[in-house]
Amino acid sequence: DSNVTWEKTIKYNMKNSITRLYTWIVFTIQTLFIVNLKYRKAHLFIITNPPTSVFLTLILPNKFSILVFDLYPDSFYEYGMMSKNSIIYKIWAKLNKRIFMNAERIYTLGESMANRLSNYVEQSKIEVVELWTDSSFLVNTDTQNNWFKEKFSLNDKFVVMYSGNMGITHPVELIVELAQALSDIDDIYFVLIGGGHKYSILEKKI
Repeated sequence: DSNVTWEKTIKYNMKNSITRLYTWIVFTIQTLFIVNLKYRKAHLFIITNPPTSVFLTLILPNKFSILVFDLYPDSFYEYGMMSKNSIIYKIWAKLNKRIFMNAERIYTLGESMANRLSNYVEQSKIEVVELWTDSSFLVNTDTQNNWFKEKFSLNDKFVVMYSGNMGITHPVELIVELAQALSDIDDIYFVLIGGGHKYSILEKKI
């Protein structure tokens, strides 16, 4: 739409934890300046990716709503990256309560995440909006004329496929373990498509 303006910021570098953290911080600083210069009266719709973006609401006077894809610092704790006793965890959790309390609305993708969010803010402020693909426009491809199956010799095979993010919070290595457990069955093929933090881990595991 002609009314939509796209402000370019640093490109997300997912190479490793350091490059991720660097781009999170730079993006947040860039966004702070952009909003201050151009959108002081705008209602901000903050997404928790990158996780540092929520801290903009502590500095900017704008009204805001939040879409929670991943909950931090909880995710860092769940995957052994941070202790609940660490000072960073405690400060972050305390700031979450302040940020979520001041938000006009909080959206998330499912009831499980909504329950986790209730540790920081009252349940009545959280709205679950399921974010799934509208499959009504998808058209089935003829099995015998599928270029993908032809290219990778998947015809007449039972295919178990994962196509998506291979991020730190996705237990995709279980698929490789399952493939290993079923390796004596020749007509089952496991196909992994995507990228992310665990891509190199999967390569080594395979």
